Amino acid sequence: MGKTYVALAVVAAALPSARETGRPVIVMMPPGLASKWQREWDHFRASCCARPEALSWVRDVPIESPIELIRKLELPENRRPHLIWMTTGSFGKALEDPWIKLAFIRLARRHTRMDEETRKSLCKWATSLVRLKSEWRLTPELVERLLTTELERWGDILIHEGILEADGEALVPESLLELRDKLPWSELVAQLHDVPGRRGPVSEQRLKESRQAFTRVCQGVYRAWLACAGWRASLLVLDEAHHAKNDSTRLARLLRSEDAELLEDGGVGAERPLLWDKFDRMLLLTATPFQLGHHELIRVLRTFAAVHWSGPAAPDFSRERFLTELEELEGRLDANRRGARRLDQLWGRLERERVAPGDGAFAVHLREWWARVNGTGPRSALEQEIFQAVEDCRQSRARAESDPLRPWASLRTWVIRHNRPTELATRTDGERVPRRVVRPGRALCDTAERNEVAFDGLPLATESALPFLLAARAQGELAHGSARARAFFAEGLCSSYEAFHHTRDNRGDARDVDDDGVEVPVGQEASGGRVRVWCRCHGTRSGSHRSSRASPLRRPRDSPTPSCALSWSGPSTSGRPGRKC
Repeated sequence: MGKTYVALAVVAAALPSARETGRPVIVMMPPGLASKWQREWDHFRASCCARPEALSWVRDVPIESPIELIRKLELPENRRPHLIWMTTGSFGKALEDPWIKLAFIRLARRHTRMDEETRKSLCKWATSLVRLKSEWRLTPELVERLLTTELERWGDILIHEGILEADGEALVPESLLELRDKLPWSELVAQLHDVPGRRGPVSEQRLKESRQAFTRVCQGVYRAWLACAGWRASLLVLDEAHHAKNDSTRLARLLRSEDAELLEDGGVGAERPLLWDKFDRMLLLTATPFQLGHHELIRVLRTFAAVHWSGPAAPDFSRERFLTELEELEGRLDANRRGARRLDQLWGRLERERVAPGDGAFAVHLREWWARVNGTGPRSALEQEIFQAVEDCRQSRARAESDPLRPWASLRTWVIRHNRPTELATRTDGERVPRRVVRPGRALCDTAERNEVAFDGLPLATESALPFLLAARAQGELAHGSARARAFFAEGLCSSYEAFHHTRDNRGDARDVDDDGVEVPVGQEASGGRVRVWCRCHGTRSGSHRSSRASPLRRPRDSPTPSCALSWSGPSTSGRPGRKC
């Protein structure tokens, strides 16, 4: 069972509470995974529950915007969703709802007076400004009536005119009505006095400029409204949480702030994240390593500071205590990394002849050498340093992983590492079968069933080395350029190039997402002509392995990998372990 199903089990456990409190469970994922999560949920409640009907009462809906979320949460209890699917880019989208923009105009008019000419121009061009021109029943006369009527009565008017259905959702959320006196209207008021049509005919260019300016100021009001909206959710499940590892990304800014401690103290001027205090609990999911070290992990863990930190469901300690303990955890991980670097330096000084002075299997000599160094046998000065460095690494690791006295300063409190069992089901003859047989380096070429440690890597011939050199060069070009995308071939993918392209082809045009959760279109994964040299040298198009040109250059694992895999049957037929090549 993968992390998705483990997370769905957590969701299922939280849903009864969500039904009682009226606060839903929200699952956020990159756009390309939205349909997958919904399919997995349908399969989970049909196949993973003791009773298939156990979760039949759950109402789950996909939602594309914060306004839609607020509208859903204001529905009567018998229609309100319990489980909501949203993409990570939902809260970063610009305001597109034309009725909310028209409602903004109505609310801004409460703070100003207009002459007759400005009022008539506003009623005439309002549908163009908010992009409701296609609604032919919304005449200037009806617009004027709406702009002089309280928002609470808009629904009745539009239902009477046949524009809205009687049993539909509220056009203007109650949340906006409650916060109307707390939102900044000054810029929008000024923009309404510059409405087109007050000084002669309106050109397409003039209308375009007015619409752009109007949209910009509406966006400011919209963001202020979302920041003040009082909705709550019982649980947030954030998939692909590693996209929030950098504080500068939009996804991270939704949940984290550099002013977190200032916010905790009630400081003036602190930037409040949009989703601050919105969730009672959070579960962050990722299967992607943090490539630049544990500091990326610490930044993701700081996301937990955004949970609702008051009430009976709040954590035991304060938000300030949480941030302090994370600093301590970061210091412990720093100490472990320094120890690892020290050990690496000492190990580099160790000569092979010191470990295996005679003939025979190197693996046997290595085990004998370490048994002496790690035991009570004599040690040289270098061996003593290596022994002490190993002990320091073990101790610093243990302190960072678990601490009963300061559990919030240890990884075990915050990180749940989901590992599959290391063994398959026991065979009928009683033999326990490992899930995988590890064959590093040269051992991959050995098709026998024994598992020997190899200390030599696969040889790199001249042509085989080229993909690796190109990958390093391309990543260097991106590092010095302005492209925000990742070089998909610079993370070890050059040794599994065809398999990587196969997965990309199965995803359609939603190739990758950046750290903001925004899809990277085809051909833009790595911008710049010098970067695309990778695909040209491999006889492929950017983003696809299909090509009429020559087949890609051979890589060092092209031959050993399929030969090794084909020499073994799958575990379903033989009970043998699978292979990670």
